[in-house]
Amino acid sequence: MTPLKATRDIELLPTSVARLISEGTDAQRIAQISSGVFIAHAAVEASIEELVELCVTDRRSDPSGALLTAESGMGKSYMISALARRIIETNKNDGSAPTDLVTVEPSWENGDPEIFLKEIAKALKLKIERRTPIFDAVVEKMLEMNLAALVIEDIHDLFDLPRSKILSPLKTIRRLINSTKIPIICTCLPDALHKVSIDRQLDRRLIVKVAIPNWSFDENFREFITELEKHLPLRGASGLATKDIMQWLLKYSSTTFWIVRVIQKSAIQAIREGSERITLDKLKESFTQSPHTTRSAKDAIKRRSKKFDTSQGLPAEDAESESSASGGGETL
Repeated sequence: MTPLKATRDIELLPTSVARLISEGTDAQRIAQISSGVFIAHAAVEASIEELVELCVTDRRSDPSGALLTAESGMGKSYMISALARRIIETNKNDGSAPTDLVTVEPSWENGDPEIFLKEIAKALKLKIERRTPIFDAVVEKMLEMNLAALVIEDIHDLFDLPRSKILSPLKTIRRLINSTKIPIICTCLPDALHKVSIDRQLDRRLIVKVAIPNWSFDENFREFITELEKHLPLRGASGLATKDIMQWLLKYSSTTFWIVRVIQKSAIQAIREGSERITLDKLKESFTQSPHTTRSAKDAIKRRSKKFDTSQGLPAEDAESESSASGGGETL
């Protein structure tokens, strides 16, 4: 599978609206930042189009599905939401075309396929009648709803179970694809990707494989940070797309969720203090105080900083010396 590059296609306020809000009261601007309108991060447009083709345009006689992989905080949920909107847009002029996308996040309790099917039934708002085989009832409901796709989230959690308990749920997914010919989209973390091949037949059914990569120290990341800053309702320019700030962000996390959260918190602090701009010191302060950064997350971040890849930026010590040598304001 060839990883696709992430883009800066994020869900933001129009720049004109952001400027208008920047002229509002402190409370209005903080409320806007806290609303999280610019947290979401989209995958490459081409990957969404590929999924739309799978779900709508190409309803194959050969049943199939997709596997979407990304680290937590890189936009899997956003991509599913974007896909749902695109499916509706694609079929708005065709009353018979499938438009519904149903999502289920299974508990994978003991790898029990019946519990798994009951959770799918709940997501489908299906009431199971007594003595009705649950698999048959789920298949019938999926066909009745004319689903565009069924999304099964976080299948990596299944692989925490013993191998003997993994196979039945995977077989159930494969049987649902075969019986309904409705695409099933599974999401997982990258390190679980190869584990899906435990069921080789299912792996072959998941013909569309999309990988959302983490951010790296490159022009795409610089443009992403630049776009974020443009839509912050601050009255001063922060110049976030400098080498030292970008390297510091990537040293601790290369995921969209964490990066946006820290920048949001710093922006709110800048408004409250009256400085109206974000500095590297404010980012560091927001990081240490962030409620989103748990102790275990901070430990993981420390481990990440120790093995920071110099091909994606400089280690902490070198970054500081490089920043001092260049005046700390050099852009990528």
